[in-house]
Amino acid sequence: MTSQWGEPSHEVVQVKSVIYPYGIHVVRTITIFRSGSGYVYRVDSGWKAQSDGRFDFSFAVPTDATHPDGRLRPYVIHPGTVKGYFNIQNIRDASADVAPFTGTMDINGFYMLDPGTYKPTPATVSILVSYDQEAVYFDADLELENVVQGQVGGRVPAKKILGFIQITPEGIPITPATFQALLQRQLGSIGGPVDCVMDIGLSGQKFRVSYVESTHPWTPMGSRRPLSRRREVMSCCPKTGRGVWRRTRAAAERSRPCLTVRRLLLSGSDSYARFERAG
Repeated sequence: MTSQWGEPSHEVVQVKSVIYPYGIHVVRTITIFRSGSGYVYRVDSGWKAQSDGRFDFSFAVPTDATHPDGRLRPYVIHPGTVKGYFNIQNIRDASADVAPFTGTMDINGFYMLDPGTYKPTPATVSILVSYDQEAVYFDADLELENVVQGQVGGRVPAKKILGFIQITPEGIPITPATFQALLQRQLGSIGGPVDCVMDIGLSGQKFRVSYVESTHPWTPMGSRRPLSRRREVMSCCPKTGRGVWRRTRAAAERSRPCLTVRRLLLSGSDSYARFERAG
């Protein structure tokens, strides 16, 4: 910041946040400057991605036996066959289509922003904190496992993926219960359309993927599973003599969700694909 005659002539303000449910870290830069004629100009960069979407929601907390690296990962995430979102661009407002997600959350047992140190600290009492999640669309290249058709350079291009940028609270993510409520408000899933063919588990069975989404589905017993990624797929039969894909009759009528159970940040764990019933 510089100044003329005691008043600032150039000021830069940066706001950083994250896009749910992908863990994409973003920044918005607003530049304010005064010209020689006395006019004041404001330049807004819009939201720009600072990281890939690798579902990283970790944040700094006091180092202790539970968090020896000083990082807390507040959510259990199963990315499945979705390895990440890359080359994120064209982040734009989606409020004309999707209402913001706002309200208050109780952070008791979670973390709060210490007003003295301005760092997250454990919250031991019931405190209601306001949250505001604004809807956005963005374009990205998805890295999926075993894609045999539709990829460019090993990644599948996708446009108009829905996400939510955190405006408030400041300094901490939303609680797991609030994250679940966000997904429920969106009828249980948030994602975007794609068009590719995958070889499920390298089994030789091809599936056309039409949609990739993040969900928090119900288990048969009524409890909730951790956040997971699933694909809407349609079964494809072997190629016909004319070199086109034929779909089964059931698949032509409706697609089926396909989930791969694989917890993020755990090594050596088993993973497998599972298909839910359509309907």
